Amino acid sequence: MAGGGGDGGGEGRDYKMGRLGFGDGVSRMLLLEHGGGSSGYGSSNIVPSPQLMPRTLDPLISTHLGAVAAHLKNNPHGGSTNADSLSLAMALIASLREGMESPLVWQQQQQQQQQPQQQDEITTSYVNALAFLESILHCSVGLGLEIEPSPPIGGGNVALSVMGACNFFSHQFRDHVVKNVREAEFAGHTAAGGRDASRMAALTPMARDVTSYAAIIAGSDLVDGAGGMWPMLFYCLRCGDANAAKSVIAQFGNIGGNIDNINLIDPAVSDLIFQLADMQKHRDTIFGDANNNSPSRPEPQQHSMLSPSQAMMQSRRVISDLYERVKTRMTSSSSELEPTVVYQAACLAKLSGAESISEASCLASSGLVRTVEDYLYASLWYALHLSNSASSAGGESDGNKMVAAISRLGMLVNEWGPSYFEEDDGNEGFSDATDAVASRSGESGGARNEIPRSGGWAYAFPLLASQQYATALAYLAEAGGGLGLLQATHVALIMDTMGLPIDDFSLDGRDKSRSTQTLFPMLVTSYSASLQ
Repeated sequence: MAGGGGDGGGEGRDYKMGRLGFGDGVSRMLLLEHGGGSSGYGSSNIVPSPQLMPRTLDPLISTHLGAVAAHLKNNPHGGSTNADSLSLAMALIASLREGMESPLVWQQQQQQQQQPQQQDEITTSYVNALAFLESILHCSVGLGLEIEPSPPIGGGNVALSVMGACNFFSHQFRDHVVKNVREAEFAGHTAAGGRDASRMAALTPMARDVTSYAAIIAGSDLVDGAGGMWPMLFYCLRCGDANAAKSVIAQFGNIGGNIDNINLIDPAVSDLIFQLADMQKHRDTIFGDANNNSPSRPEPQQHSMLSPSQAMMQSRRVISDLYERVKTRMTSSSSELEPTVVYQAACLAKLSGAESISEASCLASSGLVRTVEDYLYASLWYALHLSNSASSAGGESDGNKMVAAISRLGMLVNEWGPSYFEEDDGNEGFSDATDAVASRSGESGGARNEIPRSGGWAYAFPLLASQQYATALAYLAEAGGGLGLLQATHVALIMDTMGLPIDDFSLDGRDKSRSTQTLFPMLVTSYSASLQ
């Protein structure tokens, strides 16, 4: 499987995903074919096993137990309202994150048996899991949507979690872009290239970085040549930043109605991007902010990606037609396609929501979906557009289309199993999630495998993103050893505080075999037993 290029994540708010990030040669692109294993749904109830806690974990255990004890002491009955629960969850995340920054914890972690780089990857993935849940909280606040403890099939939790995941992955990529551009500048590479310096200066800071990043990835000749605005727009959308896309169009776009002219941007495209920018306002992305320290005072949003305006829907329909024309031209062409046409098609597919770029046949060999994160973001972006894409003339309802897409994504991640994500040879025998969790817990009768290099996060994070929460935490608790059990218990505690059910979503309903009522107490019990 191919890896992404460059180093992922940013400084401060570290959105790297460890080995699932953008480090050299460590990201692994998903196989898009179905795995051969059976579905993970309806699996038996796996009881997380107590784990050996290395002495080097003592500082981390101590700081985190203190944070949890303070949380329970100050809030013995939890939040009485949804806003209270969100505030409590945010405070708990902040406390756990602060514990990771303790100098003694950091020093002791470097002395563990794992290589320092491996330990850093595991720690980064855990911090990212906290940021992932925090992103869902911020979207809940920004959209005014309450998390439902017992949601019906297709309830608001599915859409809210999709928004939160998109918000997380877009911020993660923003950090990646900024870090790579700063490194290029430090190495002496000019940001402007062959582009007009005054126009570069007029861009928003993020648009300027995205433009430079597009030149790094696609090549300066492509970005500076005919149709060069399409790679810029593509990476603006990958960052979830419509303000940056609007800035790029204002400086480098030529508005025109001829879709066959790669130098022109159809008015429907510019109109939709401008509408998205108006919806985004001052926020970091079209999904929400990376930080929101005032959960009790959310800014009301008249429109969002979950509730677009009629004008936005009309623009999407026009762009969908444009995409079909470009796709037809691409598939019928006998000559090699110009890279700018590929970027153009990808932009049209994303803006219209007509097709996921991760599964579009005309983009199969494009290389635009390079990492696990790219695949998940593309799939979730597409599902988000399905939430309001149904026509009024019958057919499948809006909500059902989105939940069907999320159910399918969860099923695929379950079926692919750890061997599609973990690089360790010991995982090659697992055909699906159920097999993996059972094997890790010893239920399969075989010997327990060694802790994978990722500490279990390489597989647990895609499961979280596809709303397979119970399987994600059960696998992490078993595969990650003592540290994995600790981290899984913390994540479960945060989800319970949020009121987010710890179960696996499927179109047939939430799998209750490992639900909040069963898995969370099991994790706490096993973790407590491990401390004895």
